[in-house]
Amino acid sequence: MASLRAKRRLYGSPVEVLNKILSLTGFVILMAAGWIGLCYIKAILEKRPPGSARSGEAAMAQVSVQPQVQPAVSLVYAARADTVYYHKPNHVTGNGERSALSEEAARHLGLKPCPICLRGEAPQSQAEIERRGASESPK
Repeated sequence: MASLRAKRRLYGSPVEVLNKILSLTGFVILMAAGWIGLCYIKAILEKRPPGSARSGEAAMAQVSVQPQVQPAVSLVYAARADTVYYHKPNHVTGNGERSALSEEAARHLGLKPCPICLRGEAPQSQAEIERRGASESPK
């Protein structure tokens, strides 16, 4: 009985051998060309002086991203109906709608610190600190 499986020959036909040799040769040529190209680029980069960057590279190199730290701003609240005091966020007043602003802006508007919620945090003059004495000064 004849076998239905195709027998594989030990050696391929001359066309198959030639095809394999050409494929291997092409692969080796492409690898060599890539290697030569990389060596060429590396040699160019090594010969270039450090200060001779292209204009696009120079512009990118000069831009240094440094975070700018801004001083902390303490927010206070001013009620629309209250034209005398500004308050801390946790002090709820019954004076209507509140708006947040910096403490400096509140002082610029002529508002004073609330005596209830900002007790002891009001800025004190040097004369007042000396009048109170060291034992009475807020800690």
